[in-house]
Amino acid sequence: MLRLLNKRRYSMAEGGLIVTDDFNPLENLQVSKAEAYLKVLLERVGMDVFLR
Repeated sequence: MLRLLNKRRYSMAEGGLIVTDDFNPLENLQVSKAEAYLKVLLERVGMDVFLR
């Protein structure tokens, strides 16, 4: 990791995205996965588990 911090120039493929703390597209992609897991959990276990 230290080697990456010491580099002064970074190359990126044309049309690529730079992922930073302020912009992380993975967070948006994981929302649908989390919603799907919640749906399966509620179908299999039920809402009673969360209301105790």
